[in-house]
Amino acid sequence: SFTCTHNKITVFPDIFNAKSIHVMASVDFSYNQISEFENGENYRGINVSQLNLSNNRLKEFPSILFKKGSPLNYLVLSGNGMTTIPNGSMEGKYTYMLEALDLSHNKLTKLSDDFYTVTLPYLTGIDLSYNCFSKFPTSPLGIATLQQFHIRHQRDEFGNRCLREWPTGLYTCPSMFYFTIGSNDLRKIEDTISPYIRMFEIKDNPNISIDLTEVCDYIAAGYYMLIYDKTQDIRGC
Repeated sequence: SFTCTHNKITVFPDIFNAKSIHVMASVDFSYNQISEFENGENYRGINVSQLNLSNNRLKEFPSILFKKGSPLNYLVLSGNGMTTIPNGSMEGKYTYMLEALDLSHNKLTKLSDDFYTVTLPYLTGIDLSYNCFSKFPTSPLGIATLQQFHIRHQRDEFGNRCLREWPTGLYTCPSMFYFTIGSNDLRKIEDTISPYIRMFEIKDNPNISIDLTEVCDYIAAGYYMLIYDKTQDIRGC
């Protein structure tokens, strides 16, 4: 493991190499001021399982990591103020190895076209909470291994709730068991609620109206956790 957190580093150093025969467990450069990668397109990548670049100043998704063959399993990019993920950002020889991605606490409004099952066949979790999505990003939902999807607290540039879309057909996701969509502006939901999503969070959606008849028995039996507000319009259970 290599840790260099809470400093004033502005450039991610080119001291690692994706082609190294040694795989590191984790590298942590969180809480710095990193906005770019040393040597630009000549950056050599990094051979590590878990890379934490949270709370830096990366305004654009660091596609150079995958383009240089970094075999990442878990990538944390939360708290960067990131605004864009260009198409092609997930292209790389070992992109398929990514299992978990944290993009929370940024300023994203959409995902690139790379976030689907062909590019990320083994992705198990993605966190998009505290961003600016007004349209639900459905492409990751087709990934067969996806177990967790978090998209809480979406706000526009003026601080207004901007996500009102419900991902119709969520019950068809084969592996999903943990779904959080609280603190948004969901309205009337006319969709089958999956009994397989064992943890379902909808707190702080003051205008929501939802029928939970399909999962009532599972809740009563203790197999299903619903996180909600008592003031919400929840029916059928």
